Amino acid sequence: MTNRLSQYIASLLFVLLAASSLALSTFPPHVTPRPLTAPFVTDMSGSRVHIGAPPRRVIFFAGVLAPYLTLDNDSSHVIAATRGNLELVRNSILGNIVHLFGQDAEVGSTYIISNTVEEVMRLHPDVVFSWWVPGQDDPLKAANLPGIVEITWGHRDSYGPDHEDILKLIGQITGKNDKALFLIDDYARRRQEVIAALPRPTAPPVRVGVMNGSSFALLSSNKQWMNEILKVVNAKNSGVAISQNFSFDPEELIRLNPEVILYFSSYRDDVPPNKFYAKPEFQSLRAIRNRHVYRVPEYAFTNPYLEGPLMLDWLAEVLFPDAMPRRLRTEYRETYRDVFHYALSEGEIDKAIYLKENLQSAGYERFAREAAQGQNQRLPVDGHSE
Repeated sequence: MTNRLSQYIASLLFVLLAASSLALSTFPPHVTPRPLTAPFVTDMSGSRVHIGAPPRRVIFFAGVLAPYLTLDNDSSHVIAATRGNLELVRNSILGNIVHLFGQDAEVGSTYIISNTVEEVMRLHPDVVFSWWVPGQDDPLKAANLPGIVEITWGHRDSYGPDHEDILKLIGQITGKNDKALFLIDDYARRRQEVIAALPRPTAPPVRVGVMNGSSFALLSSNKQWMNEILKVVNAKNSGVAISQNFSFDPEELIRLNPEVILYFSSYRDDVPPNKFYAKPEFQSLRAIRNRHVYRVPEYAFTNPYLEGPLMLDWLAEVLFPDAMPRRLRTEYRETYRDVFHYALSEGEIDKAIYLKENLQSAGYERFAREAAQGQNQRLPVDGHSE
């Protein structure tokens, strides 16, 4: 199968070359080419920030290290980041590709920092990604430090627009606009593929309990990020109407009685589905009786335009196993090949989809490497196998 990113960039370059050839005669000789990055960018607080050349010394307080490395593909530019940023990358496939924590890295080459102005000044960064909280002053910006780019993904009611703005902004800063636009367009295309392949809705949406695996809390906010992608696959967060962000009350979960439970668990806690199946207070739940509890491949939230399409495929196959083809492993391989020219190992895919843990639940054997052999075709938009 041809490389989608190469095709996208090639077609874009063709258009640009044609336009430049037409205008060439009107240019004076020895025109200085424009820099890859915009000299100024507008961050998500509305501030104009001077960037200049592509940055070589970048600090991350905001949680955008993963999408930044997806576009920049060069971890040597990362001079500091919060522990959360570093751990998310280190424990994902991306960490194997960019070698942020490789054995050949010098000790201390990636420096974990706390949010202090003095530390930032001492590191002399080109760009600092900082959280923007409306109504609160950023101490880094208040100190008149250059290159402070403020980020948020909480000022809209839905999951997608903030992340698209973030990726476009990073594309401007790194000079990787083409790659950013490819990922955004590819997500939209693959979203339509999943929608076309799904069975036509003949029943109410699948009721899903979205939970925290460490605390067994129901994630109930109507702004919970999973809500948007659940809608795509004709499913619904059962707790969407609950006013609190979290509900620790088992009676609330029993009242909602979801058909499927999807849960998040950090690599530190490593909670398997059997922990849910063993809880006495959950035994009346439909999801428990039918063994429909699954640990979520959670990196779709922090790196949505790389992992988001894979999350949609995963959800569609988990929720509609009889209707959907077995294509998830192929999607993983082709995604990382197209974006990074990286050949995923079978073990990396197993880890990404939590194969070992989720085999405790119904139907998950479909994702095993043996089950996927010979059934690795993608679907075009009309929903039929090639």
